[in-house]
Amino acid sequence: MLAHARDLYHTRHYADESWSPDLRARVRPHVDEVLARIGRLRA
Repeated sequence: MLAHARDLYHTRHYADESWSPDLRARVRPHVDEVLARIGRLRA
């Protein structure tokens, strides 16, 4: 997953980025956790 993110960062523009449904499903729990932590820190 990190290799995919690194590849996107180095080789594509944000507007060109696309993630497969499988990758989105695998990343989503992490994103939700990070956002929840940020929310708790801001409170």
